[in-house]
Amino acid sequence: MAVMGWATGMPWVIVGVTLFVISDSVLGWRQFVHGARWMPVTIMVTYHGAIASLALSLW
Repeated sequence: MAVMGWATGMPWVIVGVTLFVISDSVLGWRQFVHGARWMPVTIMVTYHGAIASLALSLW
Protein backbone atom coordinates (compact mmCIF):
# COMPACT_ATOMS: atom_id res chain seq x y z
CA MET A 1 0.00 0.00 0.00
CA ALA A 2 2.74 2.43 0.92
CA VAL A 3 4.75 1.96 -2.26
CA MET A 4 1.70 2.34 -4.48
CA GLY A 5 0.53 5.38 -2.53
CA TRP A 6 3.92 7.05 -2.73
CA ALA A 7 4.07 6.29 -6.46
CA THR A 8 0.93 8.36 -7.09
CA GLY A 9 2.76 11.58 -6.32
CA MET A 10 -0.40 13.01 -4.75
CA PRO A 11 0.50 14.84 -1.52
CA TRP A 12 -2.58 13.80 0.51
CA VAL A 13 -2.19 10.16 -0.52
CA ILE A 14 1.50 10.22 0.42
CA VAL A 15 0.68 11.66 3.84
CA GLY A 16 -2.17 9.17 4.35
CA VAL A 17 -0.22 6.04 3.52
CA THR A 18 2.78 7.23 5.53
CA LEU A 19 0.56 7.74 8.57
CA PHE A 20 -0.91 4.25 8.05
CA VAL A 21 2.59 2.78 7.97
CA ILE A 22 3.45 4.57 11.22
CA SER A 23 0.18 3.50 12.85
CA ASP A 24 0.53 -0.14 11.88
CA SER A 25 4.22 -0.21 12.84
CA VAL A 26 3.52 1.11 16.33
CA LEU A 27 0.56 -1.27 16.65
CA GLY A 28 2.71 -4.26 15.72
CA TRP A 29 5.56 -3.17 17.98
CA ARG A 30 3.15 -2.81 20.91
CA GLN A 31 1.55 -6.18 20.24
CA PHE A 32 4.64 -8.29 19.61
CA VAL A 33 7.65 -6.52 21.16
CA HIS A 34 6.98 -4.13 24.02
CA GLY A 35 4.22 -1.66 24.85
CA ALA A 36 4.57 1.85 26.18
CA ARG A 37 2.07 4.28 27.65
CA TRP A 38 2.23 6.65 24.65
CA MET A 39 1.50 4.00 22.02
CA PRO A 40 -2.33 3.89 22.13
CA VAL A 41 -2.56 7.65 21.59
CA THR A 42 0.02 7.55 18.80
CA ILE A 43 -1.84 4.73 17.07
CA MET A 44 -5.17 6.54 17.16
CA VAL A 45 -3.77 9.93 16.09
CA THR A 46 -1.87 8.49 13.14
CA TYR A 47 -4.77 6.24 12.14
CA HIS A 48 -7.29 9.08 12.13
CA GLY A 49 -4.81 11.34 10.35
CA ALA A 50 -4.39 8.69 7.67
CA ILE A 51 -8.14 8.35 7.18
CA ALA A 52 -8.57 12.14 6.97
CA SER A 53 -5.66 12.52 4.53
CA LEU A 54 -6.93 9.80 2.23
CA ALA A 55 -10.42 11.31 2.32
CA LEU A 56 -8.99 14.72 1.40
CA SER A 57 -7.14 13.14 -1.52
CA LEU A 58 -10.51 12.31 -3.10
CA TRP A 59 -11.56 15.94 -3.14
